[in-house]
Order: sequence, then C-alpha cells, then structure tokens
Amino acid sequence: MRDTEQAVQTQQKSPYAEDGYQEGHLNIVGFDELVPVAIAAKITGLSSRSLRRLVFDGQLPVYRYAPNSARYLVRDLVEWTEERRIEPSK
Repeated sequence: MRDTEQAVQTQQKSPYAEDGYQEGHLNIVGFDELVPVAIAAKITGLSSRSLRRLVFDGQLPVYRYAPNSARYLVRDLVEWTEERRIEPSK
C-alpha cells in the first residue's frame, strides 16, 4: 500500500468539515469516493479554477451528473498528483 493511500485510509477526522459537510460524513476518505470541486482542490492543492481548466484540457477526468455538478474521484486526484511528483536530487 502506498503511503498516500494509507494516509487517506487512516484519516480519523474529516478535514473537510469546515466546508459545510457534517462532522463524520467523511470519516474515512476512500479512494473510490467522489468529491466536489472544493474538496478536490484541497486534495490537490490547486484552485477550483485550475481544476476546471485541467478538466477542460482533458488532463483530469471528471464525473458529471448535471451541467453544473462535477465530481472528482479521489483515486484519480491522488494518482494525478503523484504522477507530477519530482524526486529531490542528491
């Protein structure tokens, strides 16, 4: 199990409670959970506008249930972030 996957799965308290989610709603953020753009932005460290641009450019997958309702798969966000990781040089 990768460190990021373990860290996400062992999360005990919702880090997103201040975003309007009830406490306990995301006690464990699973890799297969769909999250709205505000939470996706926190996971990736990007702005919601940057995420929308990546989707528009075809660089990041998104699930749409309605024209203004985008959801992001946590697994996709973490994998996208890890692909861009740069190892420190020695």
